[in-house]
Amino acid sequence: MINNHTRLLFALSLASTSITSLANTECDPKDQQCVYQQLKEVKKELEELKKQSSKTGSSEIIEKKIAKATEKSEHKISRIESQLNQEKERLKIRGFLSAGLVKGTEDVSWGLPKSGETKGPLDLDNDINFKTDSTLGLQLDLRISDRTTAVAQLVSRGPENYSTQAEWVFMKFEVQKNLNIRAGRMRNPYYLFSESIEVGYTYPWVRPPLDVYRTDFAAIIGTDLLYEMNFLGWTHTVQILRGDVENEYAHAPGTKRITLESSHGPWRTKFMHSYGKTEIKSIGASSVTKAYIGGIMYDDLDWLAIAEFSRFDASNEGPVPTIDAWYTTFGYHIGRWLPNITFSKFETTERNDHPFAAIAVLAVAAGEGNRTAQEANSSITLGLRYDISTQLCVKTEYQRVIDVEEVDGIKSNGAYLGGFDTLDAGDDIEFYSIAVDMIF
Repeated sequence: MINNHTRLLFALSLASTSITSLANTECDPKDQQCVYQQLKEVKKELEELKKQSSKTGSSEIIEKKIAKATEKSEHKISRIESQLNQEKERLKIRGFLSAGLVKGTEDVSWGLPKSGETKGPLDLDNDINFKTDSTLGLQLDLRISDRTTAVAQLVSRGPENYSTQAEWVFMKFEVQKNLNIRAGRMRNPYYLFSESIEVGYTYPWVRPPLDVYRTDFAAIIGTDLLYEMNFLGWTHTVQILRGDVENEYAHAPGTKRITLESSHGPWRTKFMHSYGKTEIKSIGASSVTKAYIGGIMYDDLDWLAIAEFSRFDASNEGPVPTIDAWYTTFGYHIGRWLPNITFSKFETTERNDHPFAAIAVLAVAAGEGNRTAQEANSSITLGLRYDISTQLCVKTEYQRVIDVEEVDGIKSNGAYLGGFDTLDAGDDIEFYSIAVDMIF
């Protein structure tokens, strides 16, 4: 027994020396092989100590040695796990996917066209369309240092034949705990769901209400400042932004925006004001446009209520009309089900050749005749969402667009404003939609 004790003490001494050596050996967190080898060695030492202890019996000295060696090993394992976690946190990769189908009762295009497109995001004929609501995206957050992060979001959309575009490419610097500066290509902070508009899982509809969520300037290249504070029990984030927005048809340099977003329990609010000059490239015309946008949301996991309004107020001397729009959504959670109803309205003032998306100006230049910017329509949407899991949901909707109006006998040529390009005044249209949304 003495010889066994002597051999065990010798083994414990060697193990202790080995573990101490490992504890003093630093590995670059990027060197995954080194970290892996350290874990293997520590595990081997623990297993060897357990075997020797079972063979020789126990004594107070041996138990103390084992406890000491085990403590060192566990400390080392904890250290290495911390290194691995830091490496994982350095690069975060998240993704989102939406797949859907939609069918309309008329051949229409609805919503402002994106850069390079002549049709809006809801471009339908009488057949089933699988592209309109299909999106795949990846977001990468790379922590360069304790205060600096690089962010990129890559998106492929069905209406754009799944070509991949960089929607976000910016650097974020943390000046202090509640103050950040960002620079690069970012999402324009118009609406409650602007930041997550590509991520269908984050909102109750198949697609956000197009009467409000209609703008060709979805991204802005510039710099913003984000300041977060707590006041009267609410968390407030103030965003001050300046940058350029541009597409194939129009350019708005030096656009200035200020946004206040607040949250408290089930409540969330957002208000934005912007000021900028929109220049139309093809004809050199420009208009000074001010935007006033606000939204409020309440969701206590029983009742859901969302309302947003927008007003784009153009200067009188320019060709851009003033645009007013709003929607309200009400829903009620029943287990994993969320039935909801949405009412929305869109209307503009009378002003010819609306170049907010600049399509109308190009149409006039091409000899297609006069395009009026005066139009209005309302819609009602019945929706149902079912959450399969915390990362997957399925939605279905029925939408009826009514009161497509003509003013002073002029047909509403809505394709150029974000409305309907083939409907006469008084026409209605229906949409039937199904979508599956996932985050990963």
